[in-house]
Amino acid sequence: MHMKRKFAVWACLALLLTACEPIRGTNVGNFAPEIKATQLDGKVVKLSDLKGKVVLIDYWATWCGPCKSIMPAIDEAYRRHHDQGLEVMALSQEPKDTIQEFRAKTDFAYPFLLDRDGSASAAYDVDAIPRTLVVGRDGKVVYQETGADPEGLTKAVEDAISAGS
Repeated sequence: MHMKRKFAVWACLALLLTACEPIRGTNVGNFAPEIKATQLDGKVVKLSDLKGKVVLIDYWATWCGPCKSIMPAIDEAYRRHHDQGLEVMALSQEPKDTIQEFRAKTDFAYPFLLDRDGSASAAYDVDAIPRTLVVGRDGKVVYQETGADPEGLTKAVEDAISAGS
């Protein structure tokens, strides 16, 4: 009997400790998984570096038409809300030269990052692009979409920015 009680106590403690761990994942309401990527200038950026900010995460590629169609909405949101705490992590697995060449042909203000090893894409289970997420100031996912939905993305960013004001 004593052994069963000891096991029950340990089982309860394990359950309590598990319950204290934040739920991570890309579903709305979950804490966003940590990711890191490299800016075109070589600086490594981690999502945790942007704690307290609203972060728009965009998985994209230069050859992806729907990805390019949502970029103006991302740029407009960045220009409008960057001084209010919006950051963008626009992640591509393409070579640096390809991204730099694409960037030179645009006037987008937001930063492009390299996910050359695919680890940031894997952390968010990206199996199709464009994939956009908005992470609130508290680190929780407040929006996610696979496909181009500029209106939904714009609303999600505005809601997240105003929630933190």
